[in-house]
Amino acid sequence: MLAQIQRVNNLTIDIPDLVITTLADSAYMQHSDYPDELGKQNWKILLTGKEEATDVMEKLSGSCQDDLHNMLVLVDKDGYTRGYYKGADPEDSDRLMAEIKILQYEYKNSTH
Repeated sequence: MLAQIQRVNNLTIDIPDLVITTLADSAYMQHSDYPDELGKQNWKILLTGKEEATDVMEKLSGSCQDDLHNMLVLVDKDGYTRGYYKGADPEDSDRLMAEIKILQYEYKNSTH
């Protein structure tokens, strides 16, 4: 999943106002697989426990998702949830990146 999030994070080169926020248990932060970009610049980390992550997902989706550790949620700058994606699935990550690019295009061509 981290490889997929890194792919999404690479979009910040072309979309500097893109911010990725990761919910993570503090124990996982000690893992060597976490990329150097995590917690820096446009990639923020919120340390949380499983119960808190469940609460966040319930607020976003209205129901608890089965696998919180692999869920990506696209939220636009107005706070609207635009979609849910399986973080470990490369095809879903591709879909997420396409949606981010579409949002960026819409923002550039609107009066926001």
